[in-house]
Amino acid sequence: MGRAVRDVREEERTSQIVEFGVGSGRFGIPVERVREMTSLGHLDRIAGAPPWIAGVIRLREEILPVVDLRLRLGLPSLEDERRSLLAELTRCREWHSGWVERVLAEGPKRTGVAKASDRDLCDERFWTGHIYDEVPRLRQIADRAHANHDELHAAIRDMHCASGEEPESTTSDLLAEVEIRAASFDLQIEELQRQVSEGTRPMVIVVTVDDVCTCLQVDRVHSVVSFRDAQRSPAPLGSLVTSDGTQLVSQVVKTEKDPRVVQVLDVDNLLTAAPRPAP
Repeated sequence: MGRAVRDVREEERTSQIVEFGVGSGRFGIPVERVREMTSLGHLDRIAGAPPWIAGVIRLREEILPVVDLRLRLGLPSLEDERRSLLAELTRCREWHSGWVERVLAEGPKRTGVAKASDRDLCDERFWTGHIYDEVPRLRQIADRAHANHDELHAAIRDMHCASGEEPESTTSDLLAEVEIRAASFDLQIEELQRQVSEGTRPMVIVVTVDDVCTCLQVDRVHSVVSFRDAQRSPAPLGSLVTSDGTQLVSQVVKTEKDPRVVQVLDVDNLLTAAPRPAP
């Protein structure tokens, strides 16, 4: 009986982490290791530092090193990811514009164009990319683009369903509606490109290691998350150990509102460089 009560109490015991995003991943640090969070200020590079040391910043009267978590976790740099996303957005936007032009050129009375209203033939699926799930301002633009894209396909279906007996004025109105929806969608994707190009200032989380403060550069900070012991699991070492043998993740947490897990980082190992091999 006593053991059962103890097990229940342990399951109900809660812990807290500061949750943040790096790339499309969700990560966390025990709240007791976090001193503060702020936006990344002026960064000075340090000669000879490991690639994942972004440099140092001045935070009030302190000079603190900054760890680029993207590079430390083996992810593309923020700038590389931005360039890749812009290139993909440009490709998809050009393809989609050409697709709309073909639809308009073939007109509502051509039977061969009926397939053009099929969403499977439209390269719009890219707009649901996972990156938008983590960036609210991009998510809002993408959501507006999705809604407008649905209206565009509805307008194309109306155009295809129009009877050949419809007066010319009605046909012109249907074509005009498709053009308006297509132009609006294109403008929203253009705005998405602009927002991606401008980017956002990364955040830093100031953590303590042996009474020494270090900044972790992250893409965005979410919130403080509480979880029960029953929600945590040991880190699956096969996928969470770096090539140098350093375990960067101590455990994973299953939250109640999201199917994805939060990877809780081992702060001490994050800041420990792998030993150089003997000559």
